[in-house]
Amino acid sequence: MAFEIEMKARVDDPEELEGRLHETAVYQSSFHKRDRYYRYPECAPVQGKSIRLRKEGDITYVTSKDKSVVDGMEENREIEFTVSDYDAVEILLSRLGCSPFLEKVKKGKRFLKDDLILELCEVESLGWFIEIEKIIPENDPDQVRKARIEVEEMFISLGIGKEKTESRYYTDLLMGKS
Repeated sequence: MAFEIEMKARVDDPEELEGRLHETAVYQSSFHKRDRYYRYPECAPVQGKSIRLRKEGDITYVTSKDKSVVDGMEENREIEFTVSDYDAVEILLSRLGCSPFLEKVKKGKRFLKDDLILELCEVESLGWFIEIEKIIPENDPDQVRKARIEVEEMFISLGIGKEKTESRYYTDLLMGKS
């Protein structure tokens, strides 16, 4: 199980920011992610959480997160693994009583800077964002504090001000929650 520290911001000029990313970080790849979110059945003891089924190229990911936002930055405990058969997982989730409630499509470019992952992405119906995340092995307060500082410093180095940050989850934005 991993712990991710992530912050995102809206982007007004993606081409200009992409240029800065090429100067600052190492380009890794382009991506096209199709996510389908499933609710747990009503009888499940875990309410308010979801399972994400993601298709990225030929790889299918299944993800569950314990989400929290602290001072505008996501701090999520994440369980994620790959599976070989997307359709089989959809059938399994349905048989377990889970129901799809939202789809998200995100495409963009991934960059690496040391152990930070930077993604310049366009989310369908929401626009352009920059996401910067760091994965740490556990929720250790000292590691979390250091990771938060690294993420914030990367935003500053890219010239992205606090006023552009978006602390709401994409799922909430897509569902119109404030």
